[in-house]
Amino acid sequence: MCDGLAANEVSTEVVVANCLDHGRRKFFDIKASFTEECDYALDEMQKVYRFDKETRAMTPRGRLEYHAEHSAPIMESLRLWMKDQIEVKKAEPNSPLGKAISYNLKRWKELTTFLRVEGAPLSNAEDERSIKWAICHRNNSLFSKTMNDTKQGDIIQSMIRTCNQAGINSFDYLVALQENRSKVYEVPELWLSWNYLINL
Repeated sequence: MCDGLAANEVSTEVVVANCLDHGRRKFFDIKASFTEECDYALDEMQKVYRFDKETRAMTPRGRLEYHAEHSAPIMESLRLWMKDQIEVKKAEPNSPLGKAISYNLKRWKELTTFLRVEGAPLSNAEDERSIKWAICHRNNSLFSKTMNDTKQGDIIQSMIRTCNQAGINSFDYLVALQENRSKVYEVPELWLSWNYLINL
């Protein structure tokens, strides 16, 4: 799952799924200038997102079948509408609307992978959110005075993320490490984020 950037194109045989959020955003960003057309495209996509919400508890196979029955007709209708906008010159190809339509049509197979492949997601927004901390930390590391400062920042960020993934309050964990640092030095494996509470 990736966005439609050229850097994400692959030469080996894999199943590629593009994020429908990125296709949707192309219409959302130009809605003020092309209200009627964008409202139609966004409303149609919103129906698919609602269907996807209903499939959260389903098996990958059940989800695929549900989308095939409910989402596929909507997506096909949307594809034909976009194609018609370009072919009968309702949207100028170089206009913002034409570019939004072209973006989606060019990547249509990848944007609709969820209609053909079990487990293929509609969106990679959750994955993108999960790595934002790393990107933010990388950018902040540019201002470190030494490589050692950067390394220490990496370790602390890793500890905080591990706490977050384990559902543990990272602030409380780091305070506990400081308050019990002599014990931590003696037996560090007893002071990991997922087992430190039993040693307090």
